[in-house]
Amino acid sequence: MPDLQKSQRMLLRSNAADAAGRNLGDFTVELLFISTLAADAFDMGLLNALGTLAFVAATLPAGYLVDRLGPLRVLRLGLGAKVALMVCLLILSAAGALSVALGLVLATLLGFCNVFSETSQAAAAPALADERTSMARLIARLAAADQALSIIIPAAAGTLFALLGAPPLLAAAAALLLAAFGTSYAVRGKTATRPTEAEAGRSASRQGAFAAGLRYVWNSRYSRR
Repeated sequence: MPDLQKSQRMLLRSNAADAAGRNLGDFTVELLFISTLAADAFDMGLLNALGTLAFVAATLPAGYLVDRLGPLRVLRLGLGAKVALMVCLLILSAAGALSVALGLVLATLLGFCNVFSETSQAAAAPALADERTSMARLIARLAAADQALSIIIPAAAGTLFALLGAPPLLAAAAALLLAAFGTSYAVRGKTATRPTEAEAGRSASRQGAFAAGLRYVWNSRYSRR
């Protein structure tokens, strides 16, 4: 039986480092587009639109993969991918090889990874809590850290960007994401019991349920909009 209290602390630390790295990276990329890449209003609008598109397009696949692979495995995959993408941004920015088009692609991929990591963080809570109130408290603390850091990080990042430029801030964002990735390996959920025959049947039919879910969204006029 894993130490659930310790795992909760590790998840909160991983989530805090992830939120700090994500907000620092996103804010730095926006300033980088404006100050270094001379992006116009259309480019900035496209950057924001692609970030929103990532949440719309990745929500169903993220939930499906979390159910199929488990939240902790998806969390580590998402965080690892974010580290790699942030390092790519850092290298391209430091080398002066970053373009608006390439920046849009990397920012969109980061948006997709954010959906996977945030979905898996919330989905991991039931495996780390002994009762419903404990689970709700853990989810609330995860959300509170996200909200607080989304205010604190941009306030400090603007001044640091003016003093240091983009590469040091991107390096700091990559380091925070790497810390989140490393800490996630200390999270241990409750051991799953052996699935029953009925549960195995439900698991085998998930692919069909996922396709049915996509068809439902597409066939709904309001959901498409």
